Amino acid sequence: MHFDVPRTPPPAKRRHRRRFREWGINLHAVLGLMGNDDAMSPNAGMNGLGGALRFRPIPHIAIEGALELAWGTDYNGFDRFENALLVNGLFFANPRGAVQIYGIAGLGGGAAYLDSGRGADGKPILADETYRYFSGQLGIGVEGRVTRHFALGADLLGFLRGRTDRHADRNPEFVDPVSGRTTNTSSGGLLRLGATFYW
Repeated sequence: MHFDVPRTPPPAKRRHRRRFREWGINLHAVLGLMGNDDAMSPNAGMNGLGGALRFRPIPHIAIEGALELAWGTDYNGFDRFENALLVNGLFFANPRGAVQIYGIAGLGGGAAYLDSGRGADGKPILADETYRYFSGQLGIGVEGRVTRHFALGADLLGFLRGRTDRHADRNPEFVDPVSGRTTNTSSGGLLRLGATFYW
């Protein structure tokens, strides 16, 4: 006897999508944006360099730890060096595009070291020349992929910060010469221009 047994096609192979996960190292120049205030020193300006380690677990979101270094002349006209450690979340609007737009939000902490010069008695003009800060920042950026593993980008961060060192209340950073009001809260911006190497 002969039986016709229908042939069943072999099961289709399941296609596994490559799991998205990226690491990146970012190197950038930092341009300080200090605004335009009549009370600000006429030669105020601070710029510097920075680097960041970026982890992007999914296409729309990345987490970044950044170290920023800046130096120059501060709002009050003193020579100044600053360092800050920022932790940011990056939120990509179009993660598959060759040019990607993202928002930034995060927190940070840092320190500033001032050289206020010496008075007639040989002592520093400022009672305290080291400040510590806690900050929050928001911003927007754009990144263009040159290759899969290399990108050029720029972002603009606005920050608000306050002093946290133990001398903040006794020696406030800013004094209004007209009203005499004092504050340890300051704001500004950072324009960061650089490149990111992905793997």
